[in-house]
Amino acid sequence: MGRLYFEGDEDLVPEALTFGAIINAYANSKEIGASDKAAQLLLHCESLSQFGFELARPNTFLYNACLNAFAKDPSRNGADKAEAMLRAMELDLGDYKIQPDCVSYSTVINAIAMTNALDSGTRADIIMRRMIGKFLSGDPKCRPNVVAFTATIKAHSAAINATLSLDDSVDSGRDESIALSARRCEDLLQSLCQLYVQNPGHSLKPTAVTFDLVQTALTQAKDFDGAERTMTMRKSIESNSTSRPQRNSR
Repeated sequence: MGRLYFEGDEDLVPEALTFGAIINAYANSKEIGASDKAAQLLLHCESLSQFGFELARPNTFLYNACLNAFAKDPSRNGADKAEAMLRAMELDLGDYKIQPDCVSYSTVINAIAMTNALDSGTRADIIMRRMIGKFLSGDPKCRPNVVAFTATIKAHSAAINATLSLDDSVDSGRDESIALSARRCEDLLQSLCQLYVQNPGHSLKPTAVTFDLVQTALTQAKDFDGAERTMTMRKSIESNSTSRPQRNSR
């Protein structure tokens, strides 16, 4: 795009929105090395901005698109790169003073969940707490929503599956680890339900996926009382949502 503009096609002014769309296309392509190409495009966009193309100035949308490409990288390396970029955004590293929003944090948490590692839940909790900390410090763009909660629950569910794959003879604390992760899933669901009851809106309403993840985690932990509590919560939320009008949470 930049080359064509310099060659005389003034209709092809490089802009961040177009770069973001291309980066998202890379993210959805499942092509090997797609996340690296996305990162290269982001760097190219930054270079164009420094050359005076104001419309190419990177923004949160563009960085989130690159985070999404990292998140869809099937290797653990993708999650590591996403987490590193998030930290750089938090610390204001770079020339554009771009701060992460809820989408940024949720995307990184989802990237961590997709690693299916033993530490997925722990890593996701750390990111979630940083997001909540920014929100409580006065950043409304970091208000937690159902996507963030569900991604964090998914990360703990991934940790359970990773733990289940271990041999009992190798890890004697396997059952305890699974129980802890399952309880954390239930705690996250309870927190989300409380927020939804206090401030009803689609952005906070637990989805079927949210409930199913927790239900499965508790069943895997053989916590059948917890699974029953989850079913009760689900019925309560469904009843609550049908008895009162919805409004968007801000």
